[in-house]
Amino acid sequence: MNTEQLSMLEVAVELMNQKKTPQLITSLINEVLEIKGFDDPNGFLATQLYIDITTSSCFVFCGEGKWDLKDRQ
Repeated sequence: MNTEQLSMLEVAVELMNQKKTPQLITSLINEVLEIKGFDDPNGFLATQLYIDITTSSCFVFCGEGKWDLKDRQ
C-alpha cells in the first residue's frame, strides 16, 4: 500500500479492508500513525483521526471500543 498520497482516513479504510474484522479504534489509530510515519507527541493527529473515523460514513461502531467498515455490517 502506497500511503504517501493517502489521507490518514484513507489509510484506516485500507487497513480495515486488510484486517476483515472489527478493530479497537485506539489500535487502528496507532497503526495508521505508524504507517504514515507521523510523530504525534501532543496527540493532535490521533484526535483528528478519531474524529474523522467516528464521523465518517465509512465506519460503524460495533461496541466494546471496536469499529468496522460499514459495508461489512
